[in-house]
Amino acid sequence: MHEPLLFFLDEPTSGLDPGYARTIRELILEQKKEGRTIILTTHNIHDAEELIKVA
Repeated sequence: MHEPLLFFLDEPTSGLDPGYARTIRELILEQKKEGRTIILTTHNIHDAEELIKVA
């Protein structure tokens, strides 16, 4: 990847088994920690709560 500053994600964990969903959430949190902007939509309240926490 070319180090984007902005990510648009639409249901990034939809349809994934729990292990892969966890991996995707961890990747999103890594990008967030590096200061990238992430805009995402999700119907999964667990994902939303985990990913919006302020570090």
